[in-house]
Amino acid sequence: MSSLVETKGFPSNWEFQNIPEIKAFGIASSPGIVDSAKLESFLQISQSDYDSVRKTLGLSKFNYRLSINDLNGESVAIAGSDAKGIFSFKASRLALLNNEAVLVSLEAFK
Repeated sequence: MSSLVETKGFPSNWEFQNIPEIKAFGIASSPGIVDSAKLESFLQISQSDYDSVRKTLGLSKFNYRLSINDLNGESVAIAGSDAKGIFSFKASRLALLNNEAVLVSLEAFK
């Protein structure tokens, strides 16, 4: 989770690469600062190739859901599965998106 909101990913310009070339997703322009273009690319890839995103996140045996909410709890962005499982793990980090504080949460479930 921390690499998702703390790094640019690998390669750092992954949003311009073909999915097989992406080794790690990162939606940050710098640690704790969400890059809106990287976020939009992640949202699109999550919708078009969910399984590849799961594998790249290291969650090939799990489903995932990324959610970004403002500090009032209003949804800003959602990616991944709506399904819930009997086992879940959720990690959250505070970050900035467009100079506004947001809570970025990644939940893995099976």
